[in-house]
Amino acid sequence: KKAEKLLKKAKPRINDLENMRAKAFSITGLYYYYQKNKNRSLLPMIKKLANSLVKEYKENSSHDWEWFEERLTYSNSKLPEALFLAYRLTKEKKYLEVAEKTFNFLSDIVFIDDELLPVGQDGWFEKGGERALFDQQPIDAATMVQTCLAAYNATNDHHYYEKAVLAFNWFLGRNKLKQNVYNESTGGCFDGLTKSSPNLNQGAESTISYLLARLM
Repeated sequence: KKAEKLLKKAKPRINDLENMRAKAFSITGLYYYYQKNKNRSLLPMIKKLANSLVKEYKENSSHDWEWFEERLTYSNSKLPEALFLAYRLTKEKKYLEVAEKTFNFLSDIVFIDDELLPVGQDGWFEKGGERALFDQQPIDAATMVQTCLAAYNATNDHHYYEKAVLAFNWFLGRNKLKQNVYNESTGGCFDGLTKSSPNLNQGAESTISYLLARLM
C-alpha cells in the first residue's frame, strides 16, 4: 500500500521527465505495477516513454556505436531493459529490435573472457575514447543481472540467462580483482572495486543492489 501511494504521487510527473535513465526506470516501475493491476491506462504512458528512447537511439547511434547517447555512464543496461519490458507488454517489434541491438553492443563492451567488467565511474566511456576500468559499482552489476533476465524472458535466448549468472558472480569474486564484493559475514556489500582493492564501505545502495540481483 505504501509503495502504491508513493507511485500514485509520482505518476503525474512522469510526462515531465527528460533524463533517459529516469524514463527507463519509470518504464520498469510501470511494468511491474501493470503486472499487479492490469490497468490498461498505463500502456500509453509506457509507449510514450519507450518511443522517446527509440528516438534517442535513432538520433545518436551509428554502425560502430549502437547506443542511445554518446557516452556510457552508470546503470547503462536499464535503457535496453526498459525496451525489453515495453516489448513484452505491447509486442511492438521496434522496441525489441532496439533493445537487442543496444544490449548486444553494451554486452560486447562489458563482458570480457566470461567476466563482467562494468564501465568504471572514474572517467566513464566517451564515444571514440578509452573506457574507464575502475571504479566499478555494484549498481551496474545488479542492473546487468536484471537486464539479462529481462532479455531472456523477452526472447527465450538462453545465452542471456548465462550472462545473468556471470553478472551476478561479479559480486562473488568473478571480477577483475578476483575479490568478493558481497560480504558474507555482515550480509552487506562493498561499495565497488577500485584499481587495487574493494571499497570497504558498505553503503545502502550497494547492499540493496546485491539483494535485488540475488532476488532476481
